[in-house]
Amino acid sequence: MLVRSICFLLLFGSVLLVDFSLWQRAAKRERLVYGFLMLPILYLGVMFAAGKFWPNLDELMDWLLAEPAERIVRFLKPQS
Repeated sequence: MLVRSICFLLLFGSVLLVDFSLWQRAAKRERLVYGFLMLPILYLGVMFAAGKFWPNLDELMDWLLAEPAERIVRFLKPQS
């Protein structure tokens, strides 16, 4: 777990270091979008470092979108 944590912190820190100068010059809305885009990266990084099998992002999307997608398919499927 320690090696994974160090790996994640190095990679995440390097991304933040590279983007810091751009982030300082960005508008408030762009900073907010950047923060929201970093949330899944943080979640997946903590999941990787902890070695836990929490729900992944694709499972979350499947849970949210599976039923509406099935309803659309049933609606568009011709009646036989």
